Amino acid sequence: MAVFAYKASDVATLRELHGTIAADTPRQARELLRDQGLAVRAVSEYRSKTAVRKLGSARAWQVTLFIRELATLLSVGVPLLEALDTTARQHSGRFHSTILLLRDRVAGGSSLAAAMREQSGAFDELACAIAEVGEDAGTLDASLDRLAEFREQSQQLRGRIGTMLIYPAIVLLVALGSTLFLMTFVVPKILSVLVEQGQSLPLPTGSSKPSATEC
Repeated sequence: MAVFAYKASDVATLRELHGTIAADTPRQARELLRDQGLAVRAVSEYRSKTAVRKLGSARAWQVTLFIRELATLLSVGVPLLEALDTTARQHSGRFHSTILLLRDRVAGGSSLAAAMREQSGAFDELACAIAEVGEDAGTLDASLDRLAEFREQSQQLRGRIGTMLIYPAIVLLVALGSTLFLMTFVVPKILSVLVEQGQSLPLPTGSSKPSATEC
C-alpha cells in the first residue's frame, strides 16, 4: 500500500481539489477517486518536501497530539476507522500520510498496535505496546489517554530542562570568550609594558624581575 497525491475536480460543483489517498496502485487510486464523484486530472506517488527521511518519521509533539485526539474520539464512542479519518484531516504533510497508512492497515484487518509498529519512524515501542495492551483489554481509549498524558508530561519536563540550561550555557560562553580575549590581547600588552619598565612579572607568567646584567 502506498500514498498518492492527486489533483481532481468535483463533478457536481466543478471545484478544484487536491490531496492524498492510500491505494495499492495509481490505477486503484484513480478508481477510488472516481467512486467519490471526482474527475481525476493527475495522480502521482506522494513525496513530502523532506522525502530523504522516512515517511513515518514525525516530531514528538505531532505523535502526542495524534494520540490525544484519537483517545478523545474513542472515549466518546467514535469507531476507530472514523476516528483515524478525523485525525488525518487535522494533520498535513508527512504525518498525514502516516495516519492514512495506519487507517488503511486497520481497515484491512490489522490491529492498531501492529499498524503502528510498521510506522516505527513515528511510533516508539512504548506507544505500540500500550496500544496493544489497550486493544487486548478492550480499553484502548483509556490506554491511549494515559499514554498521551505521559508523553505530554515528558515533553514538558524536557522543555523545562532545556530552558534551565540556556542561561548557564550563555554564561559559560561569555566567560570563555572573555578569558580568550584577555589572554590573547590584554595580558600580552600588560606584560610587554612591565618588561619595558623592568618590573617583576607575576608568578604565573614564569618570569621574574630582570637581573642587573640583563638590564
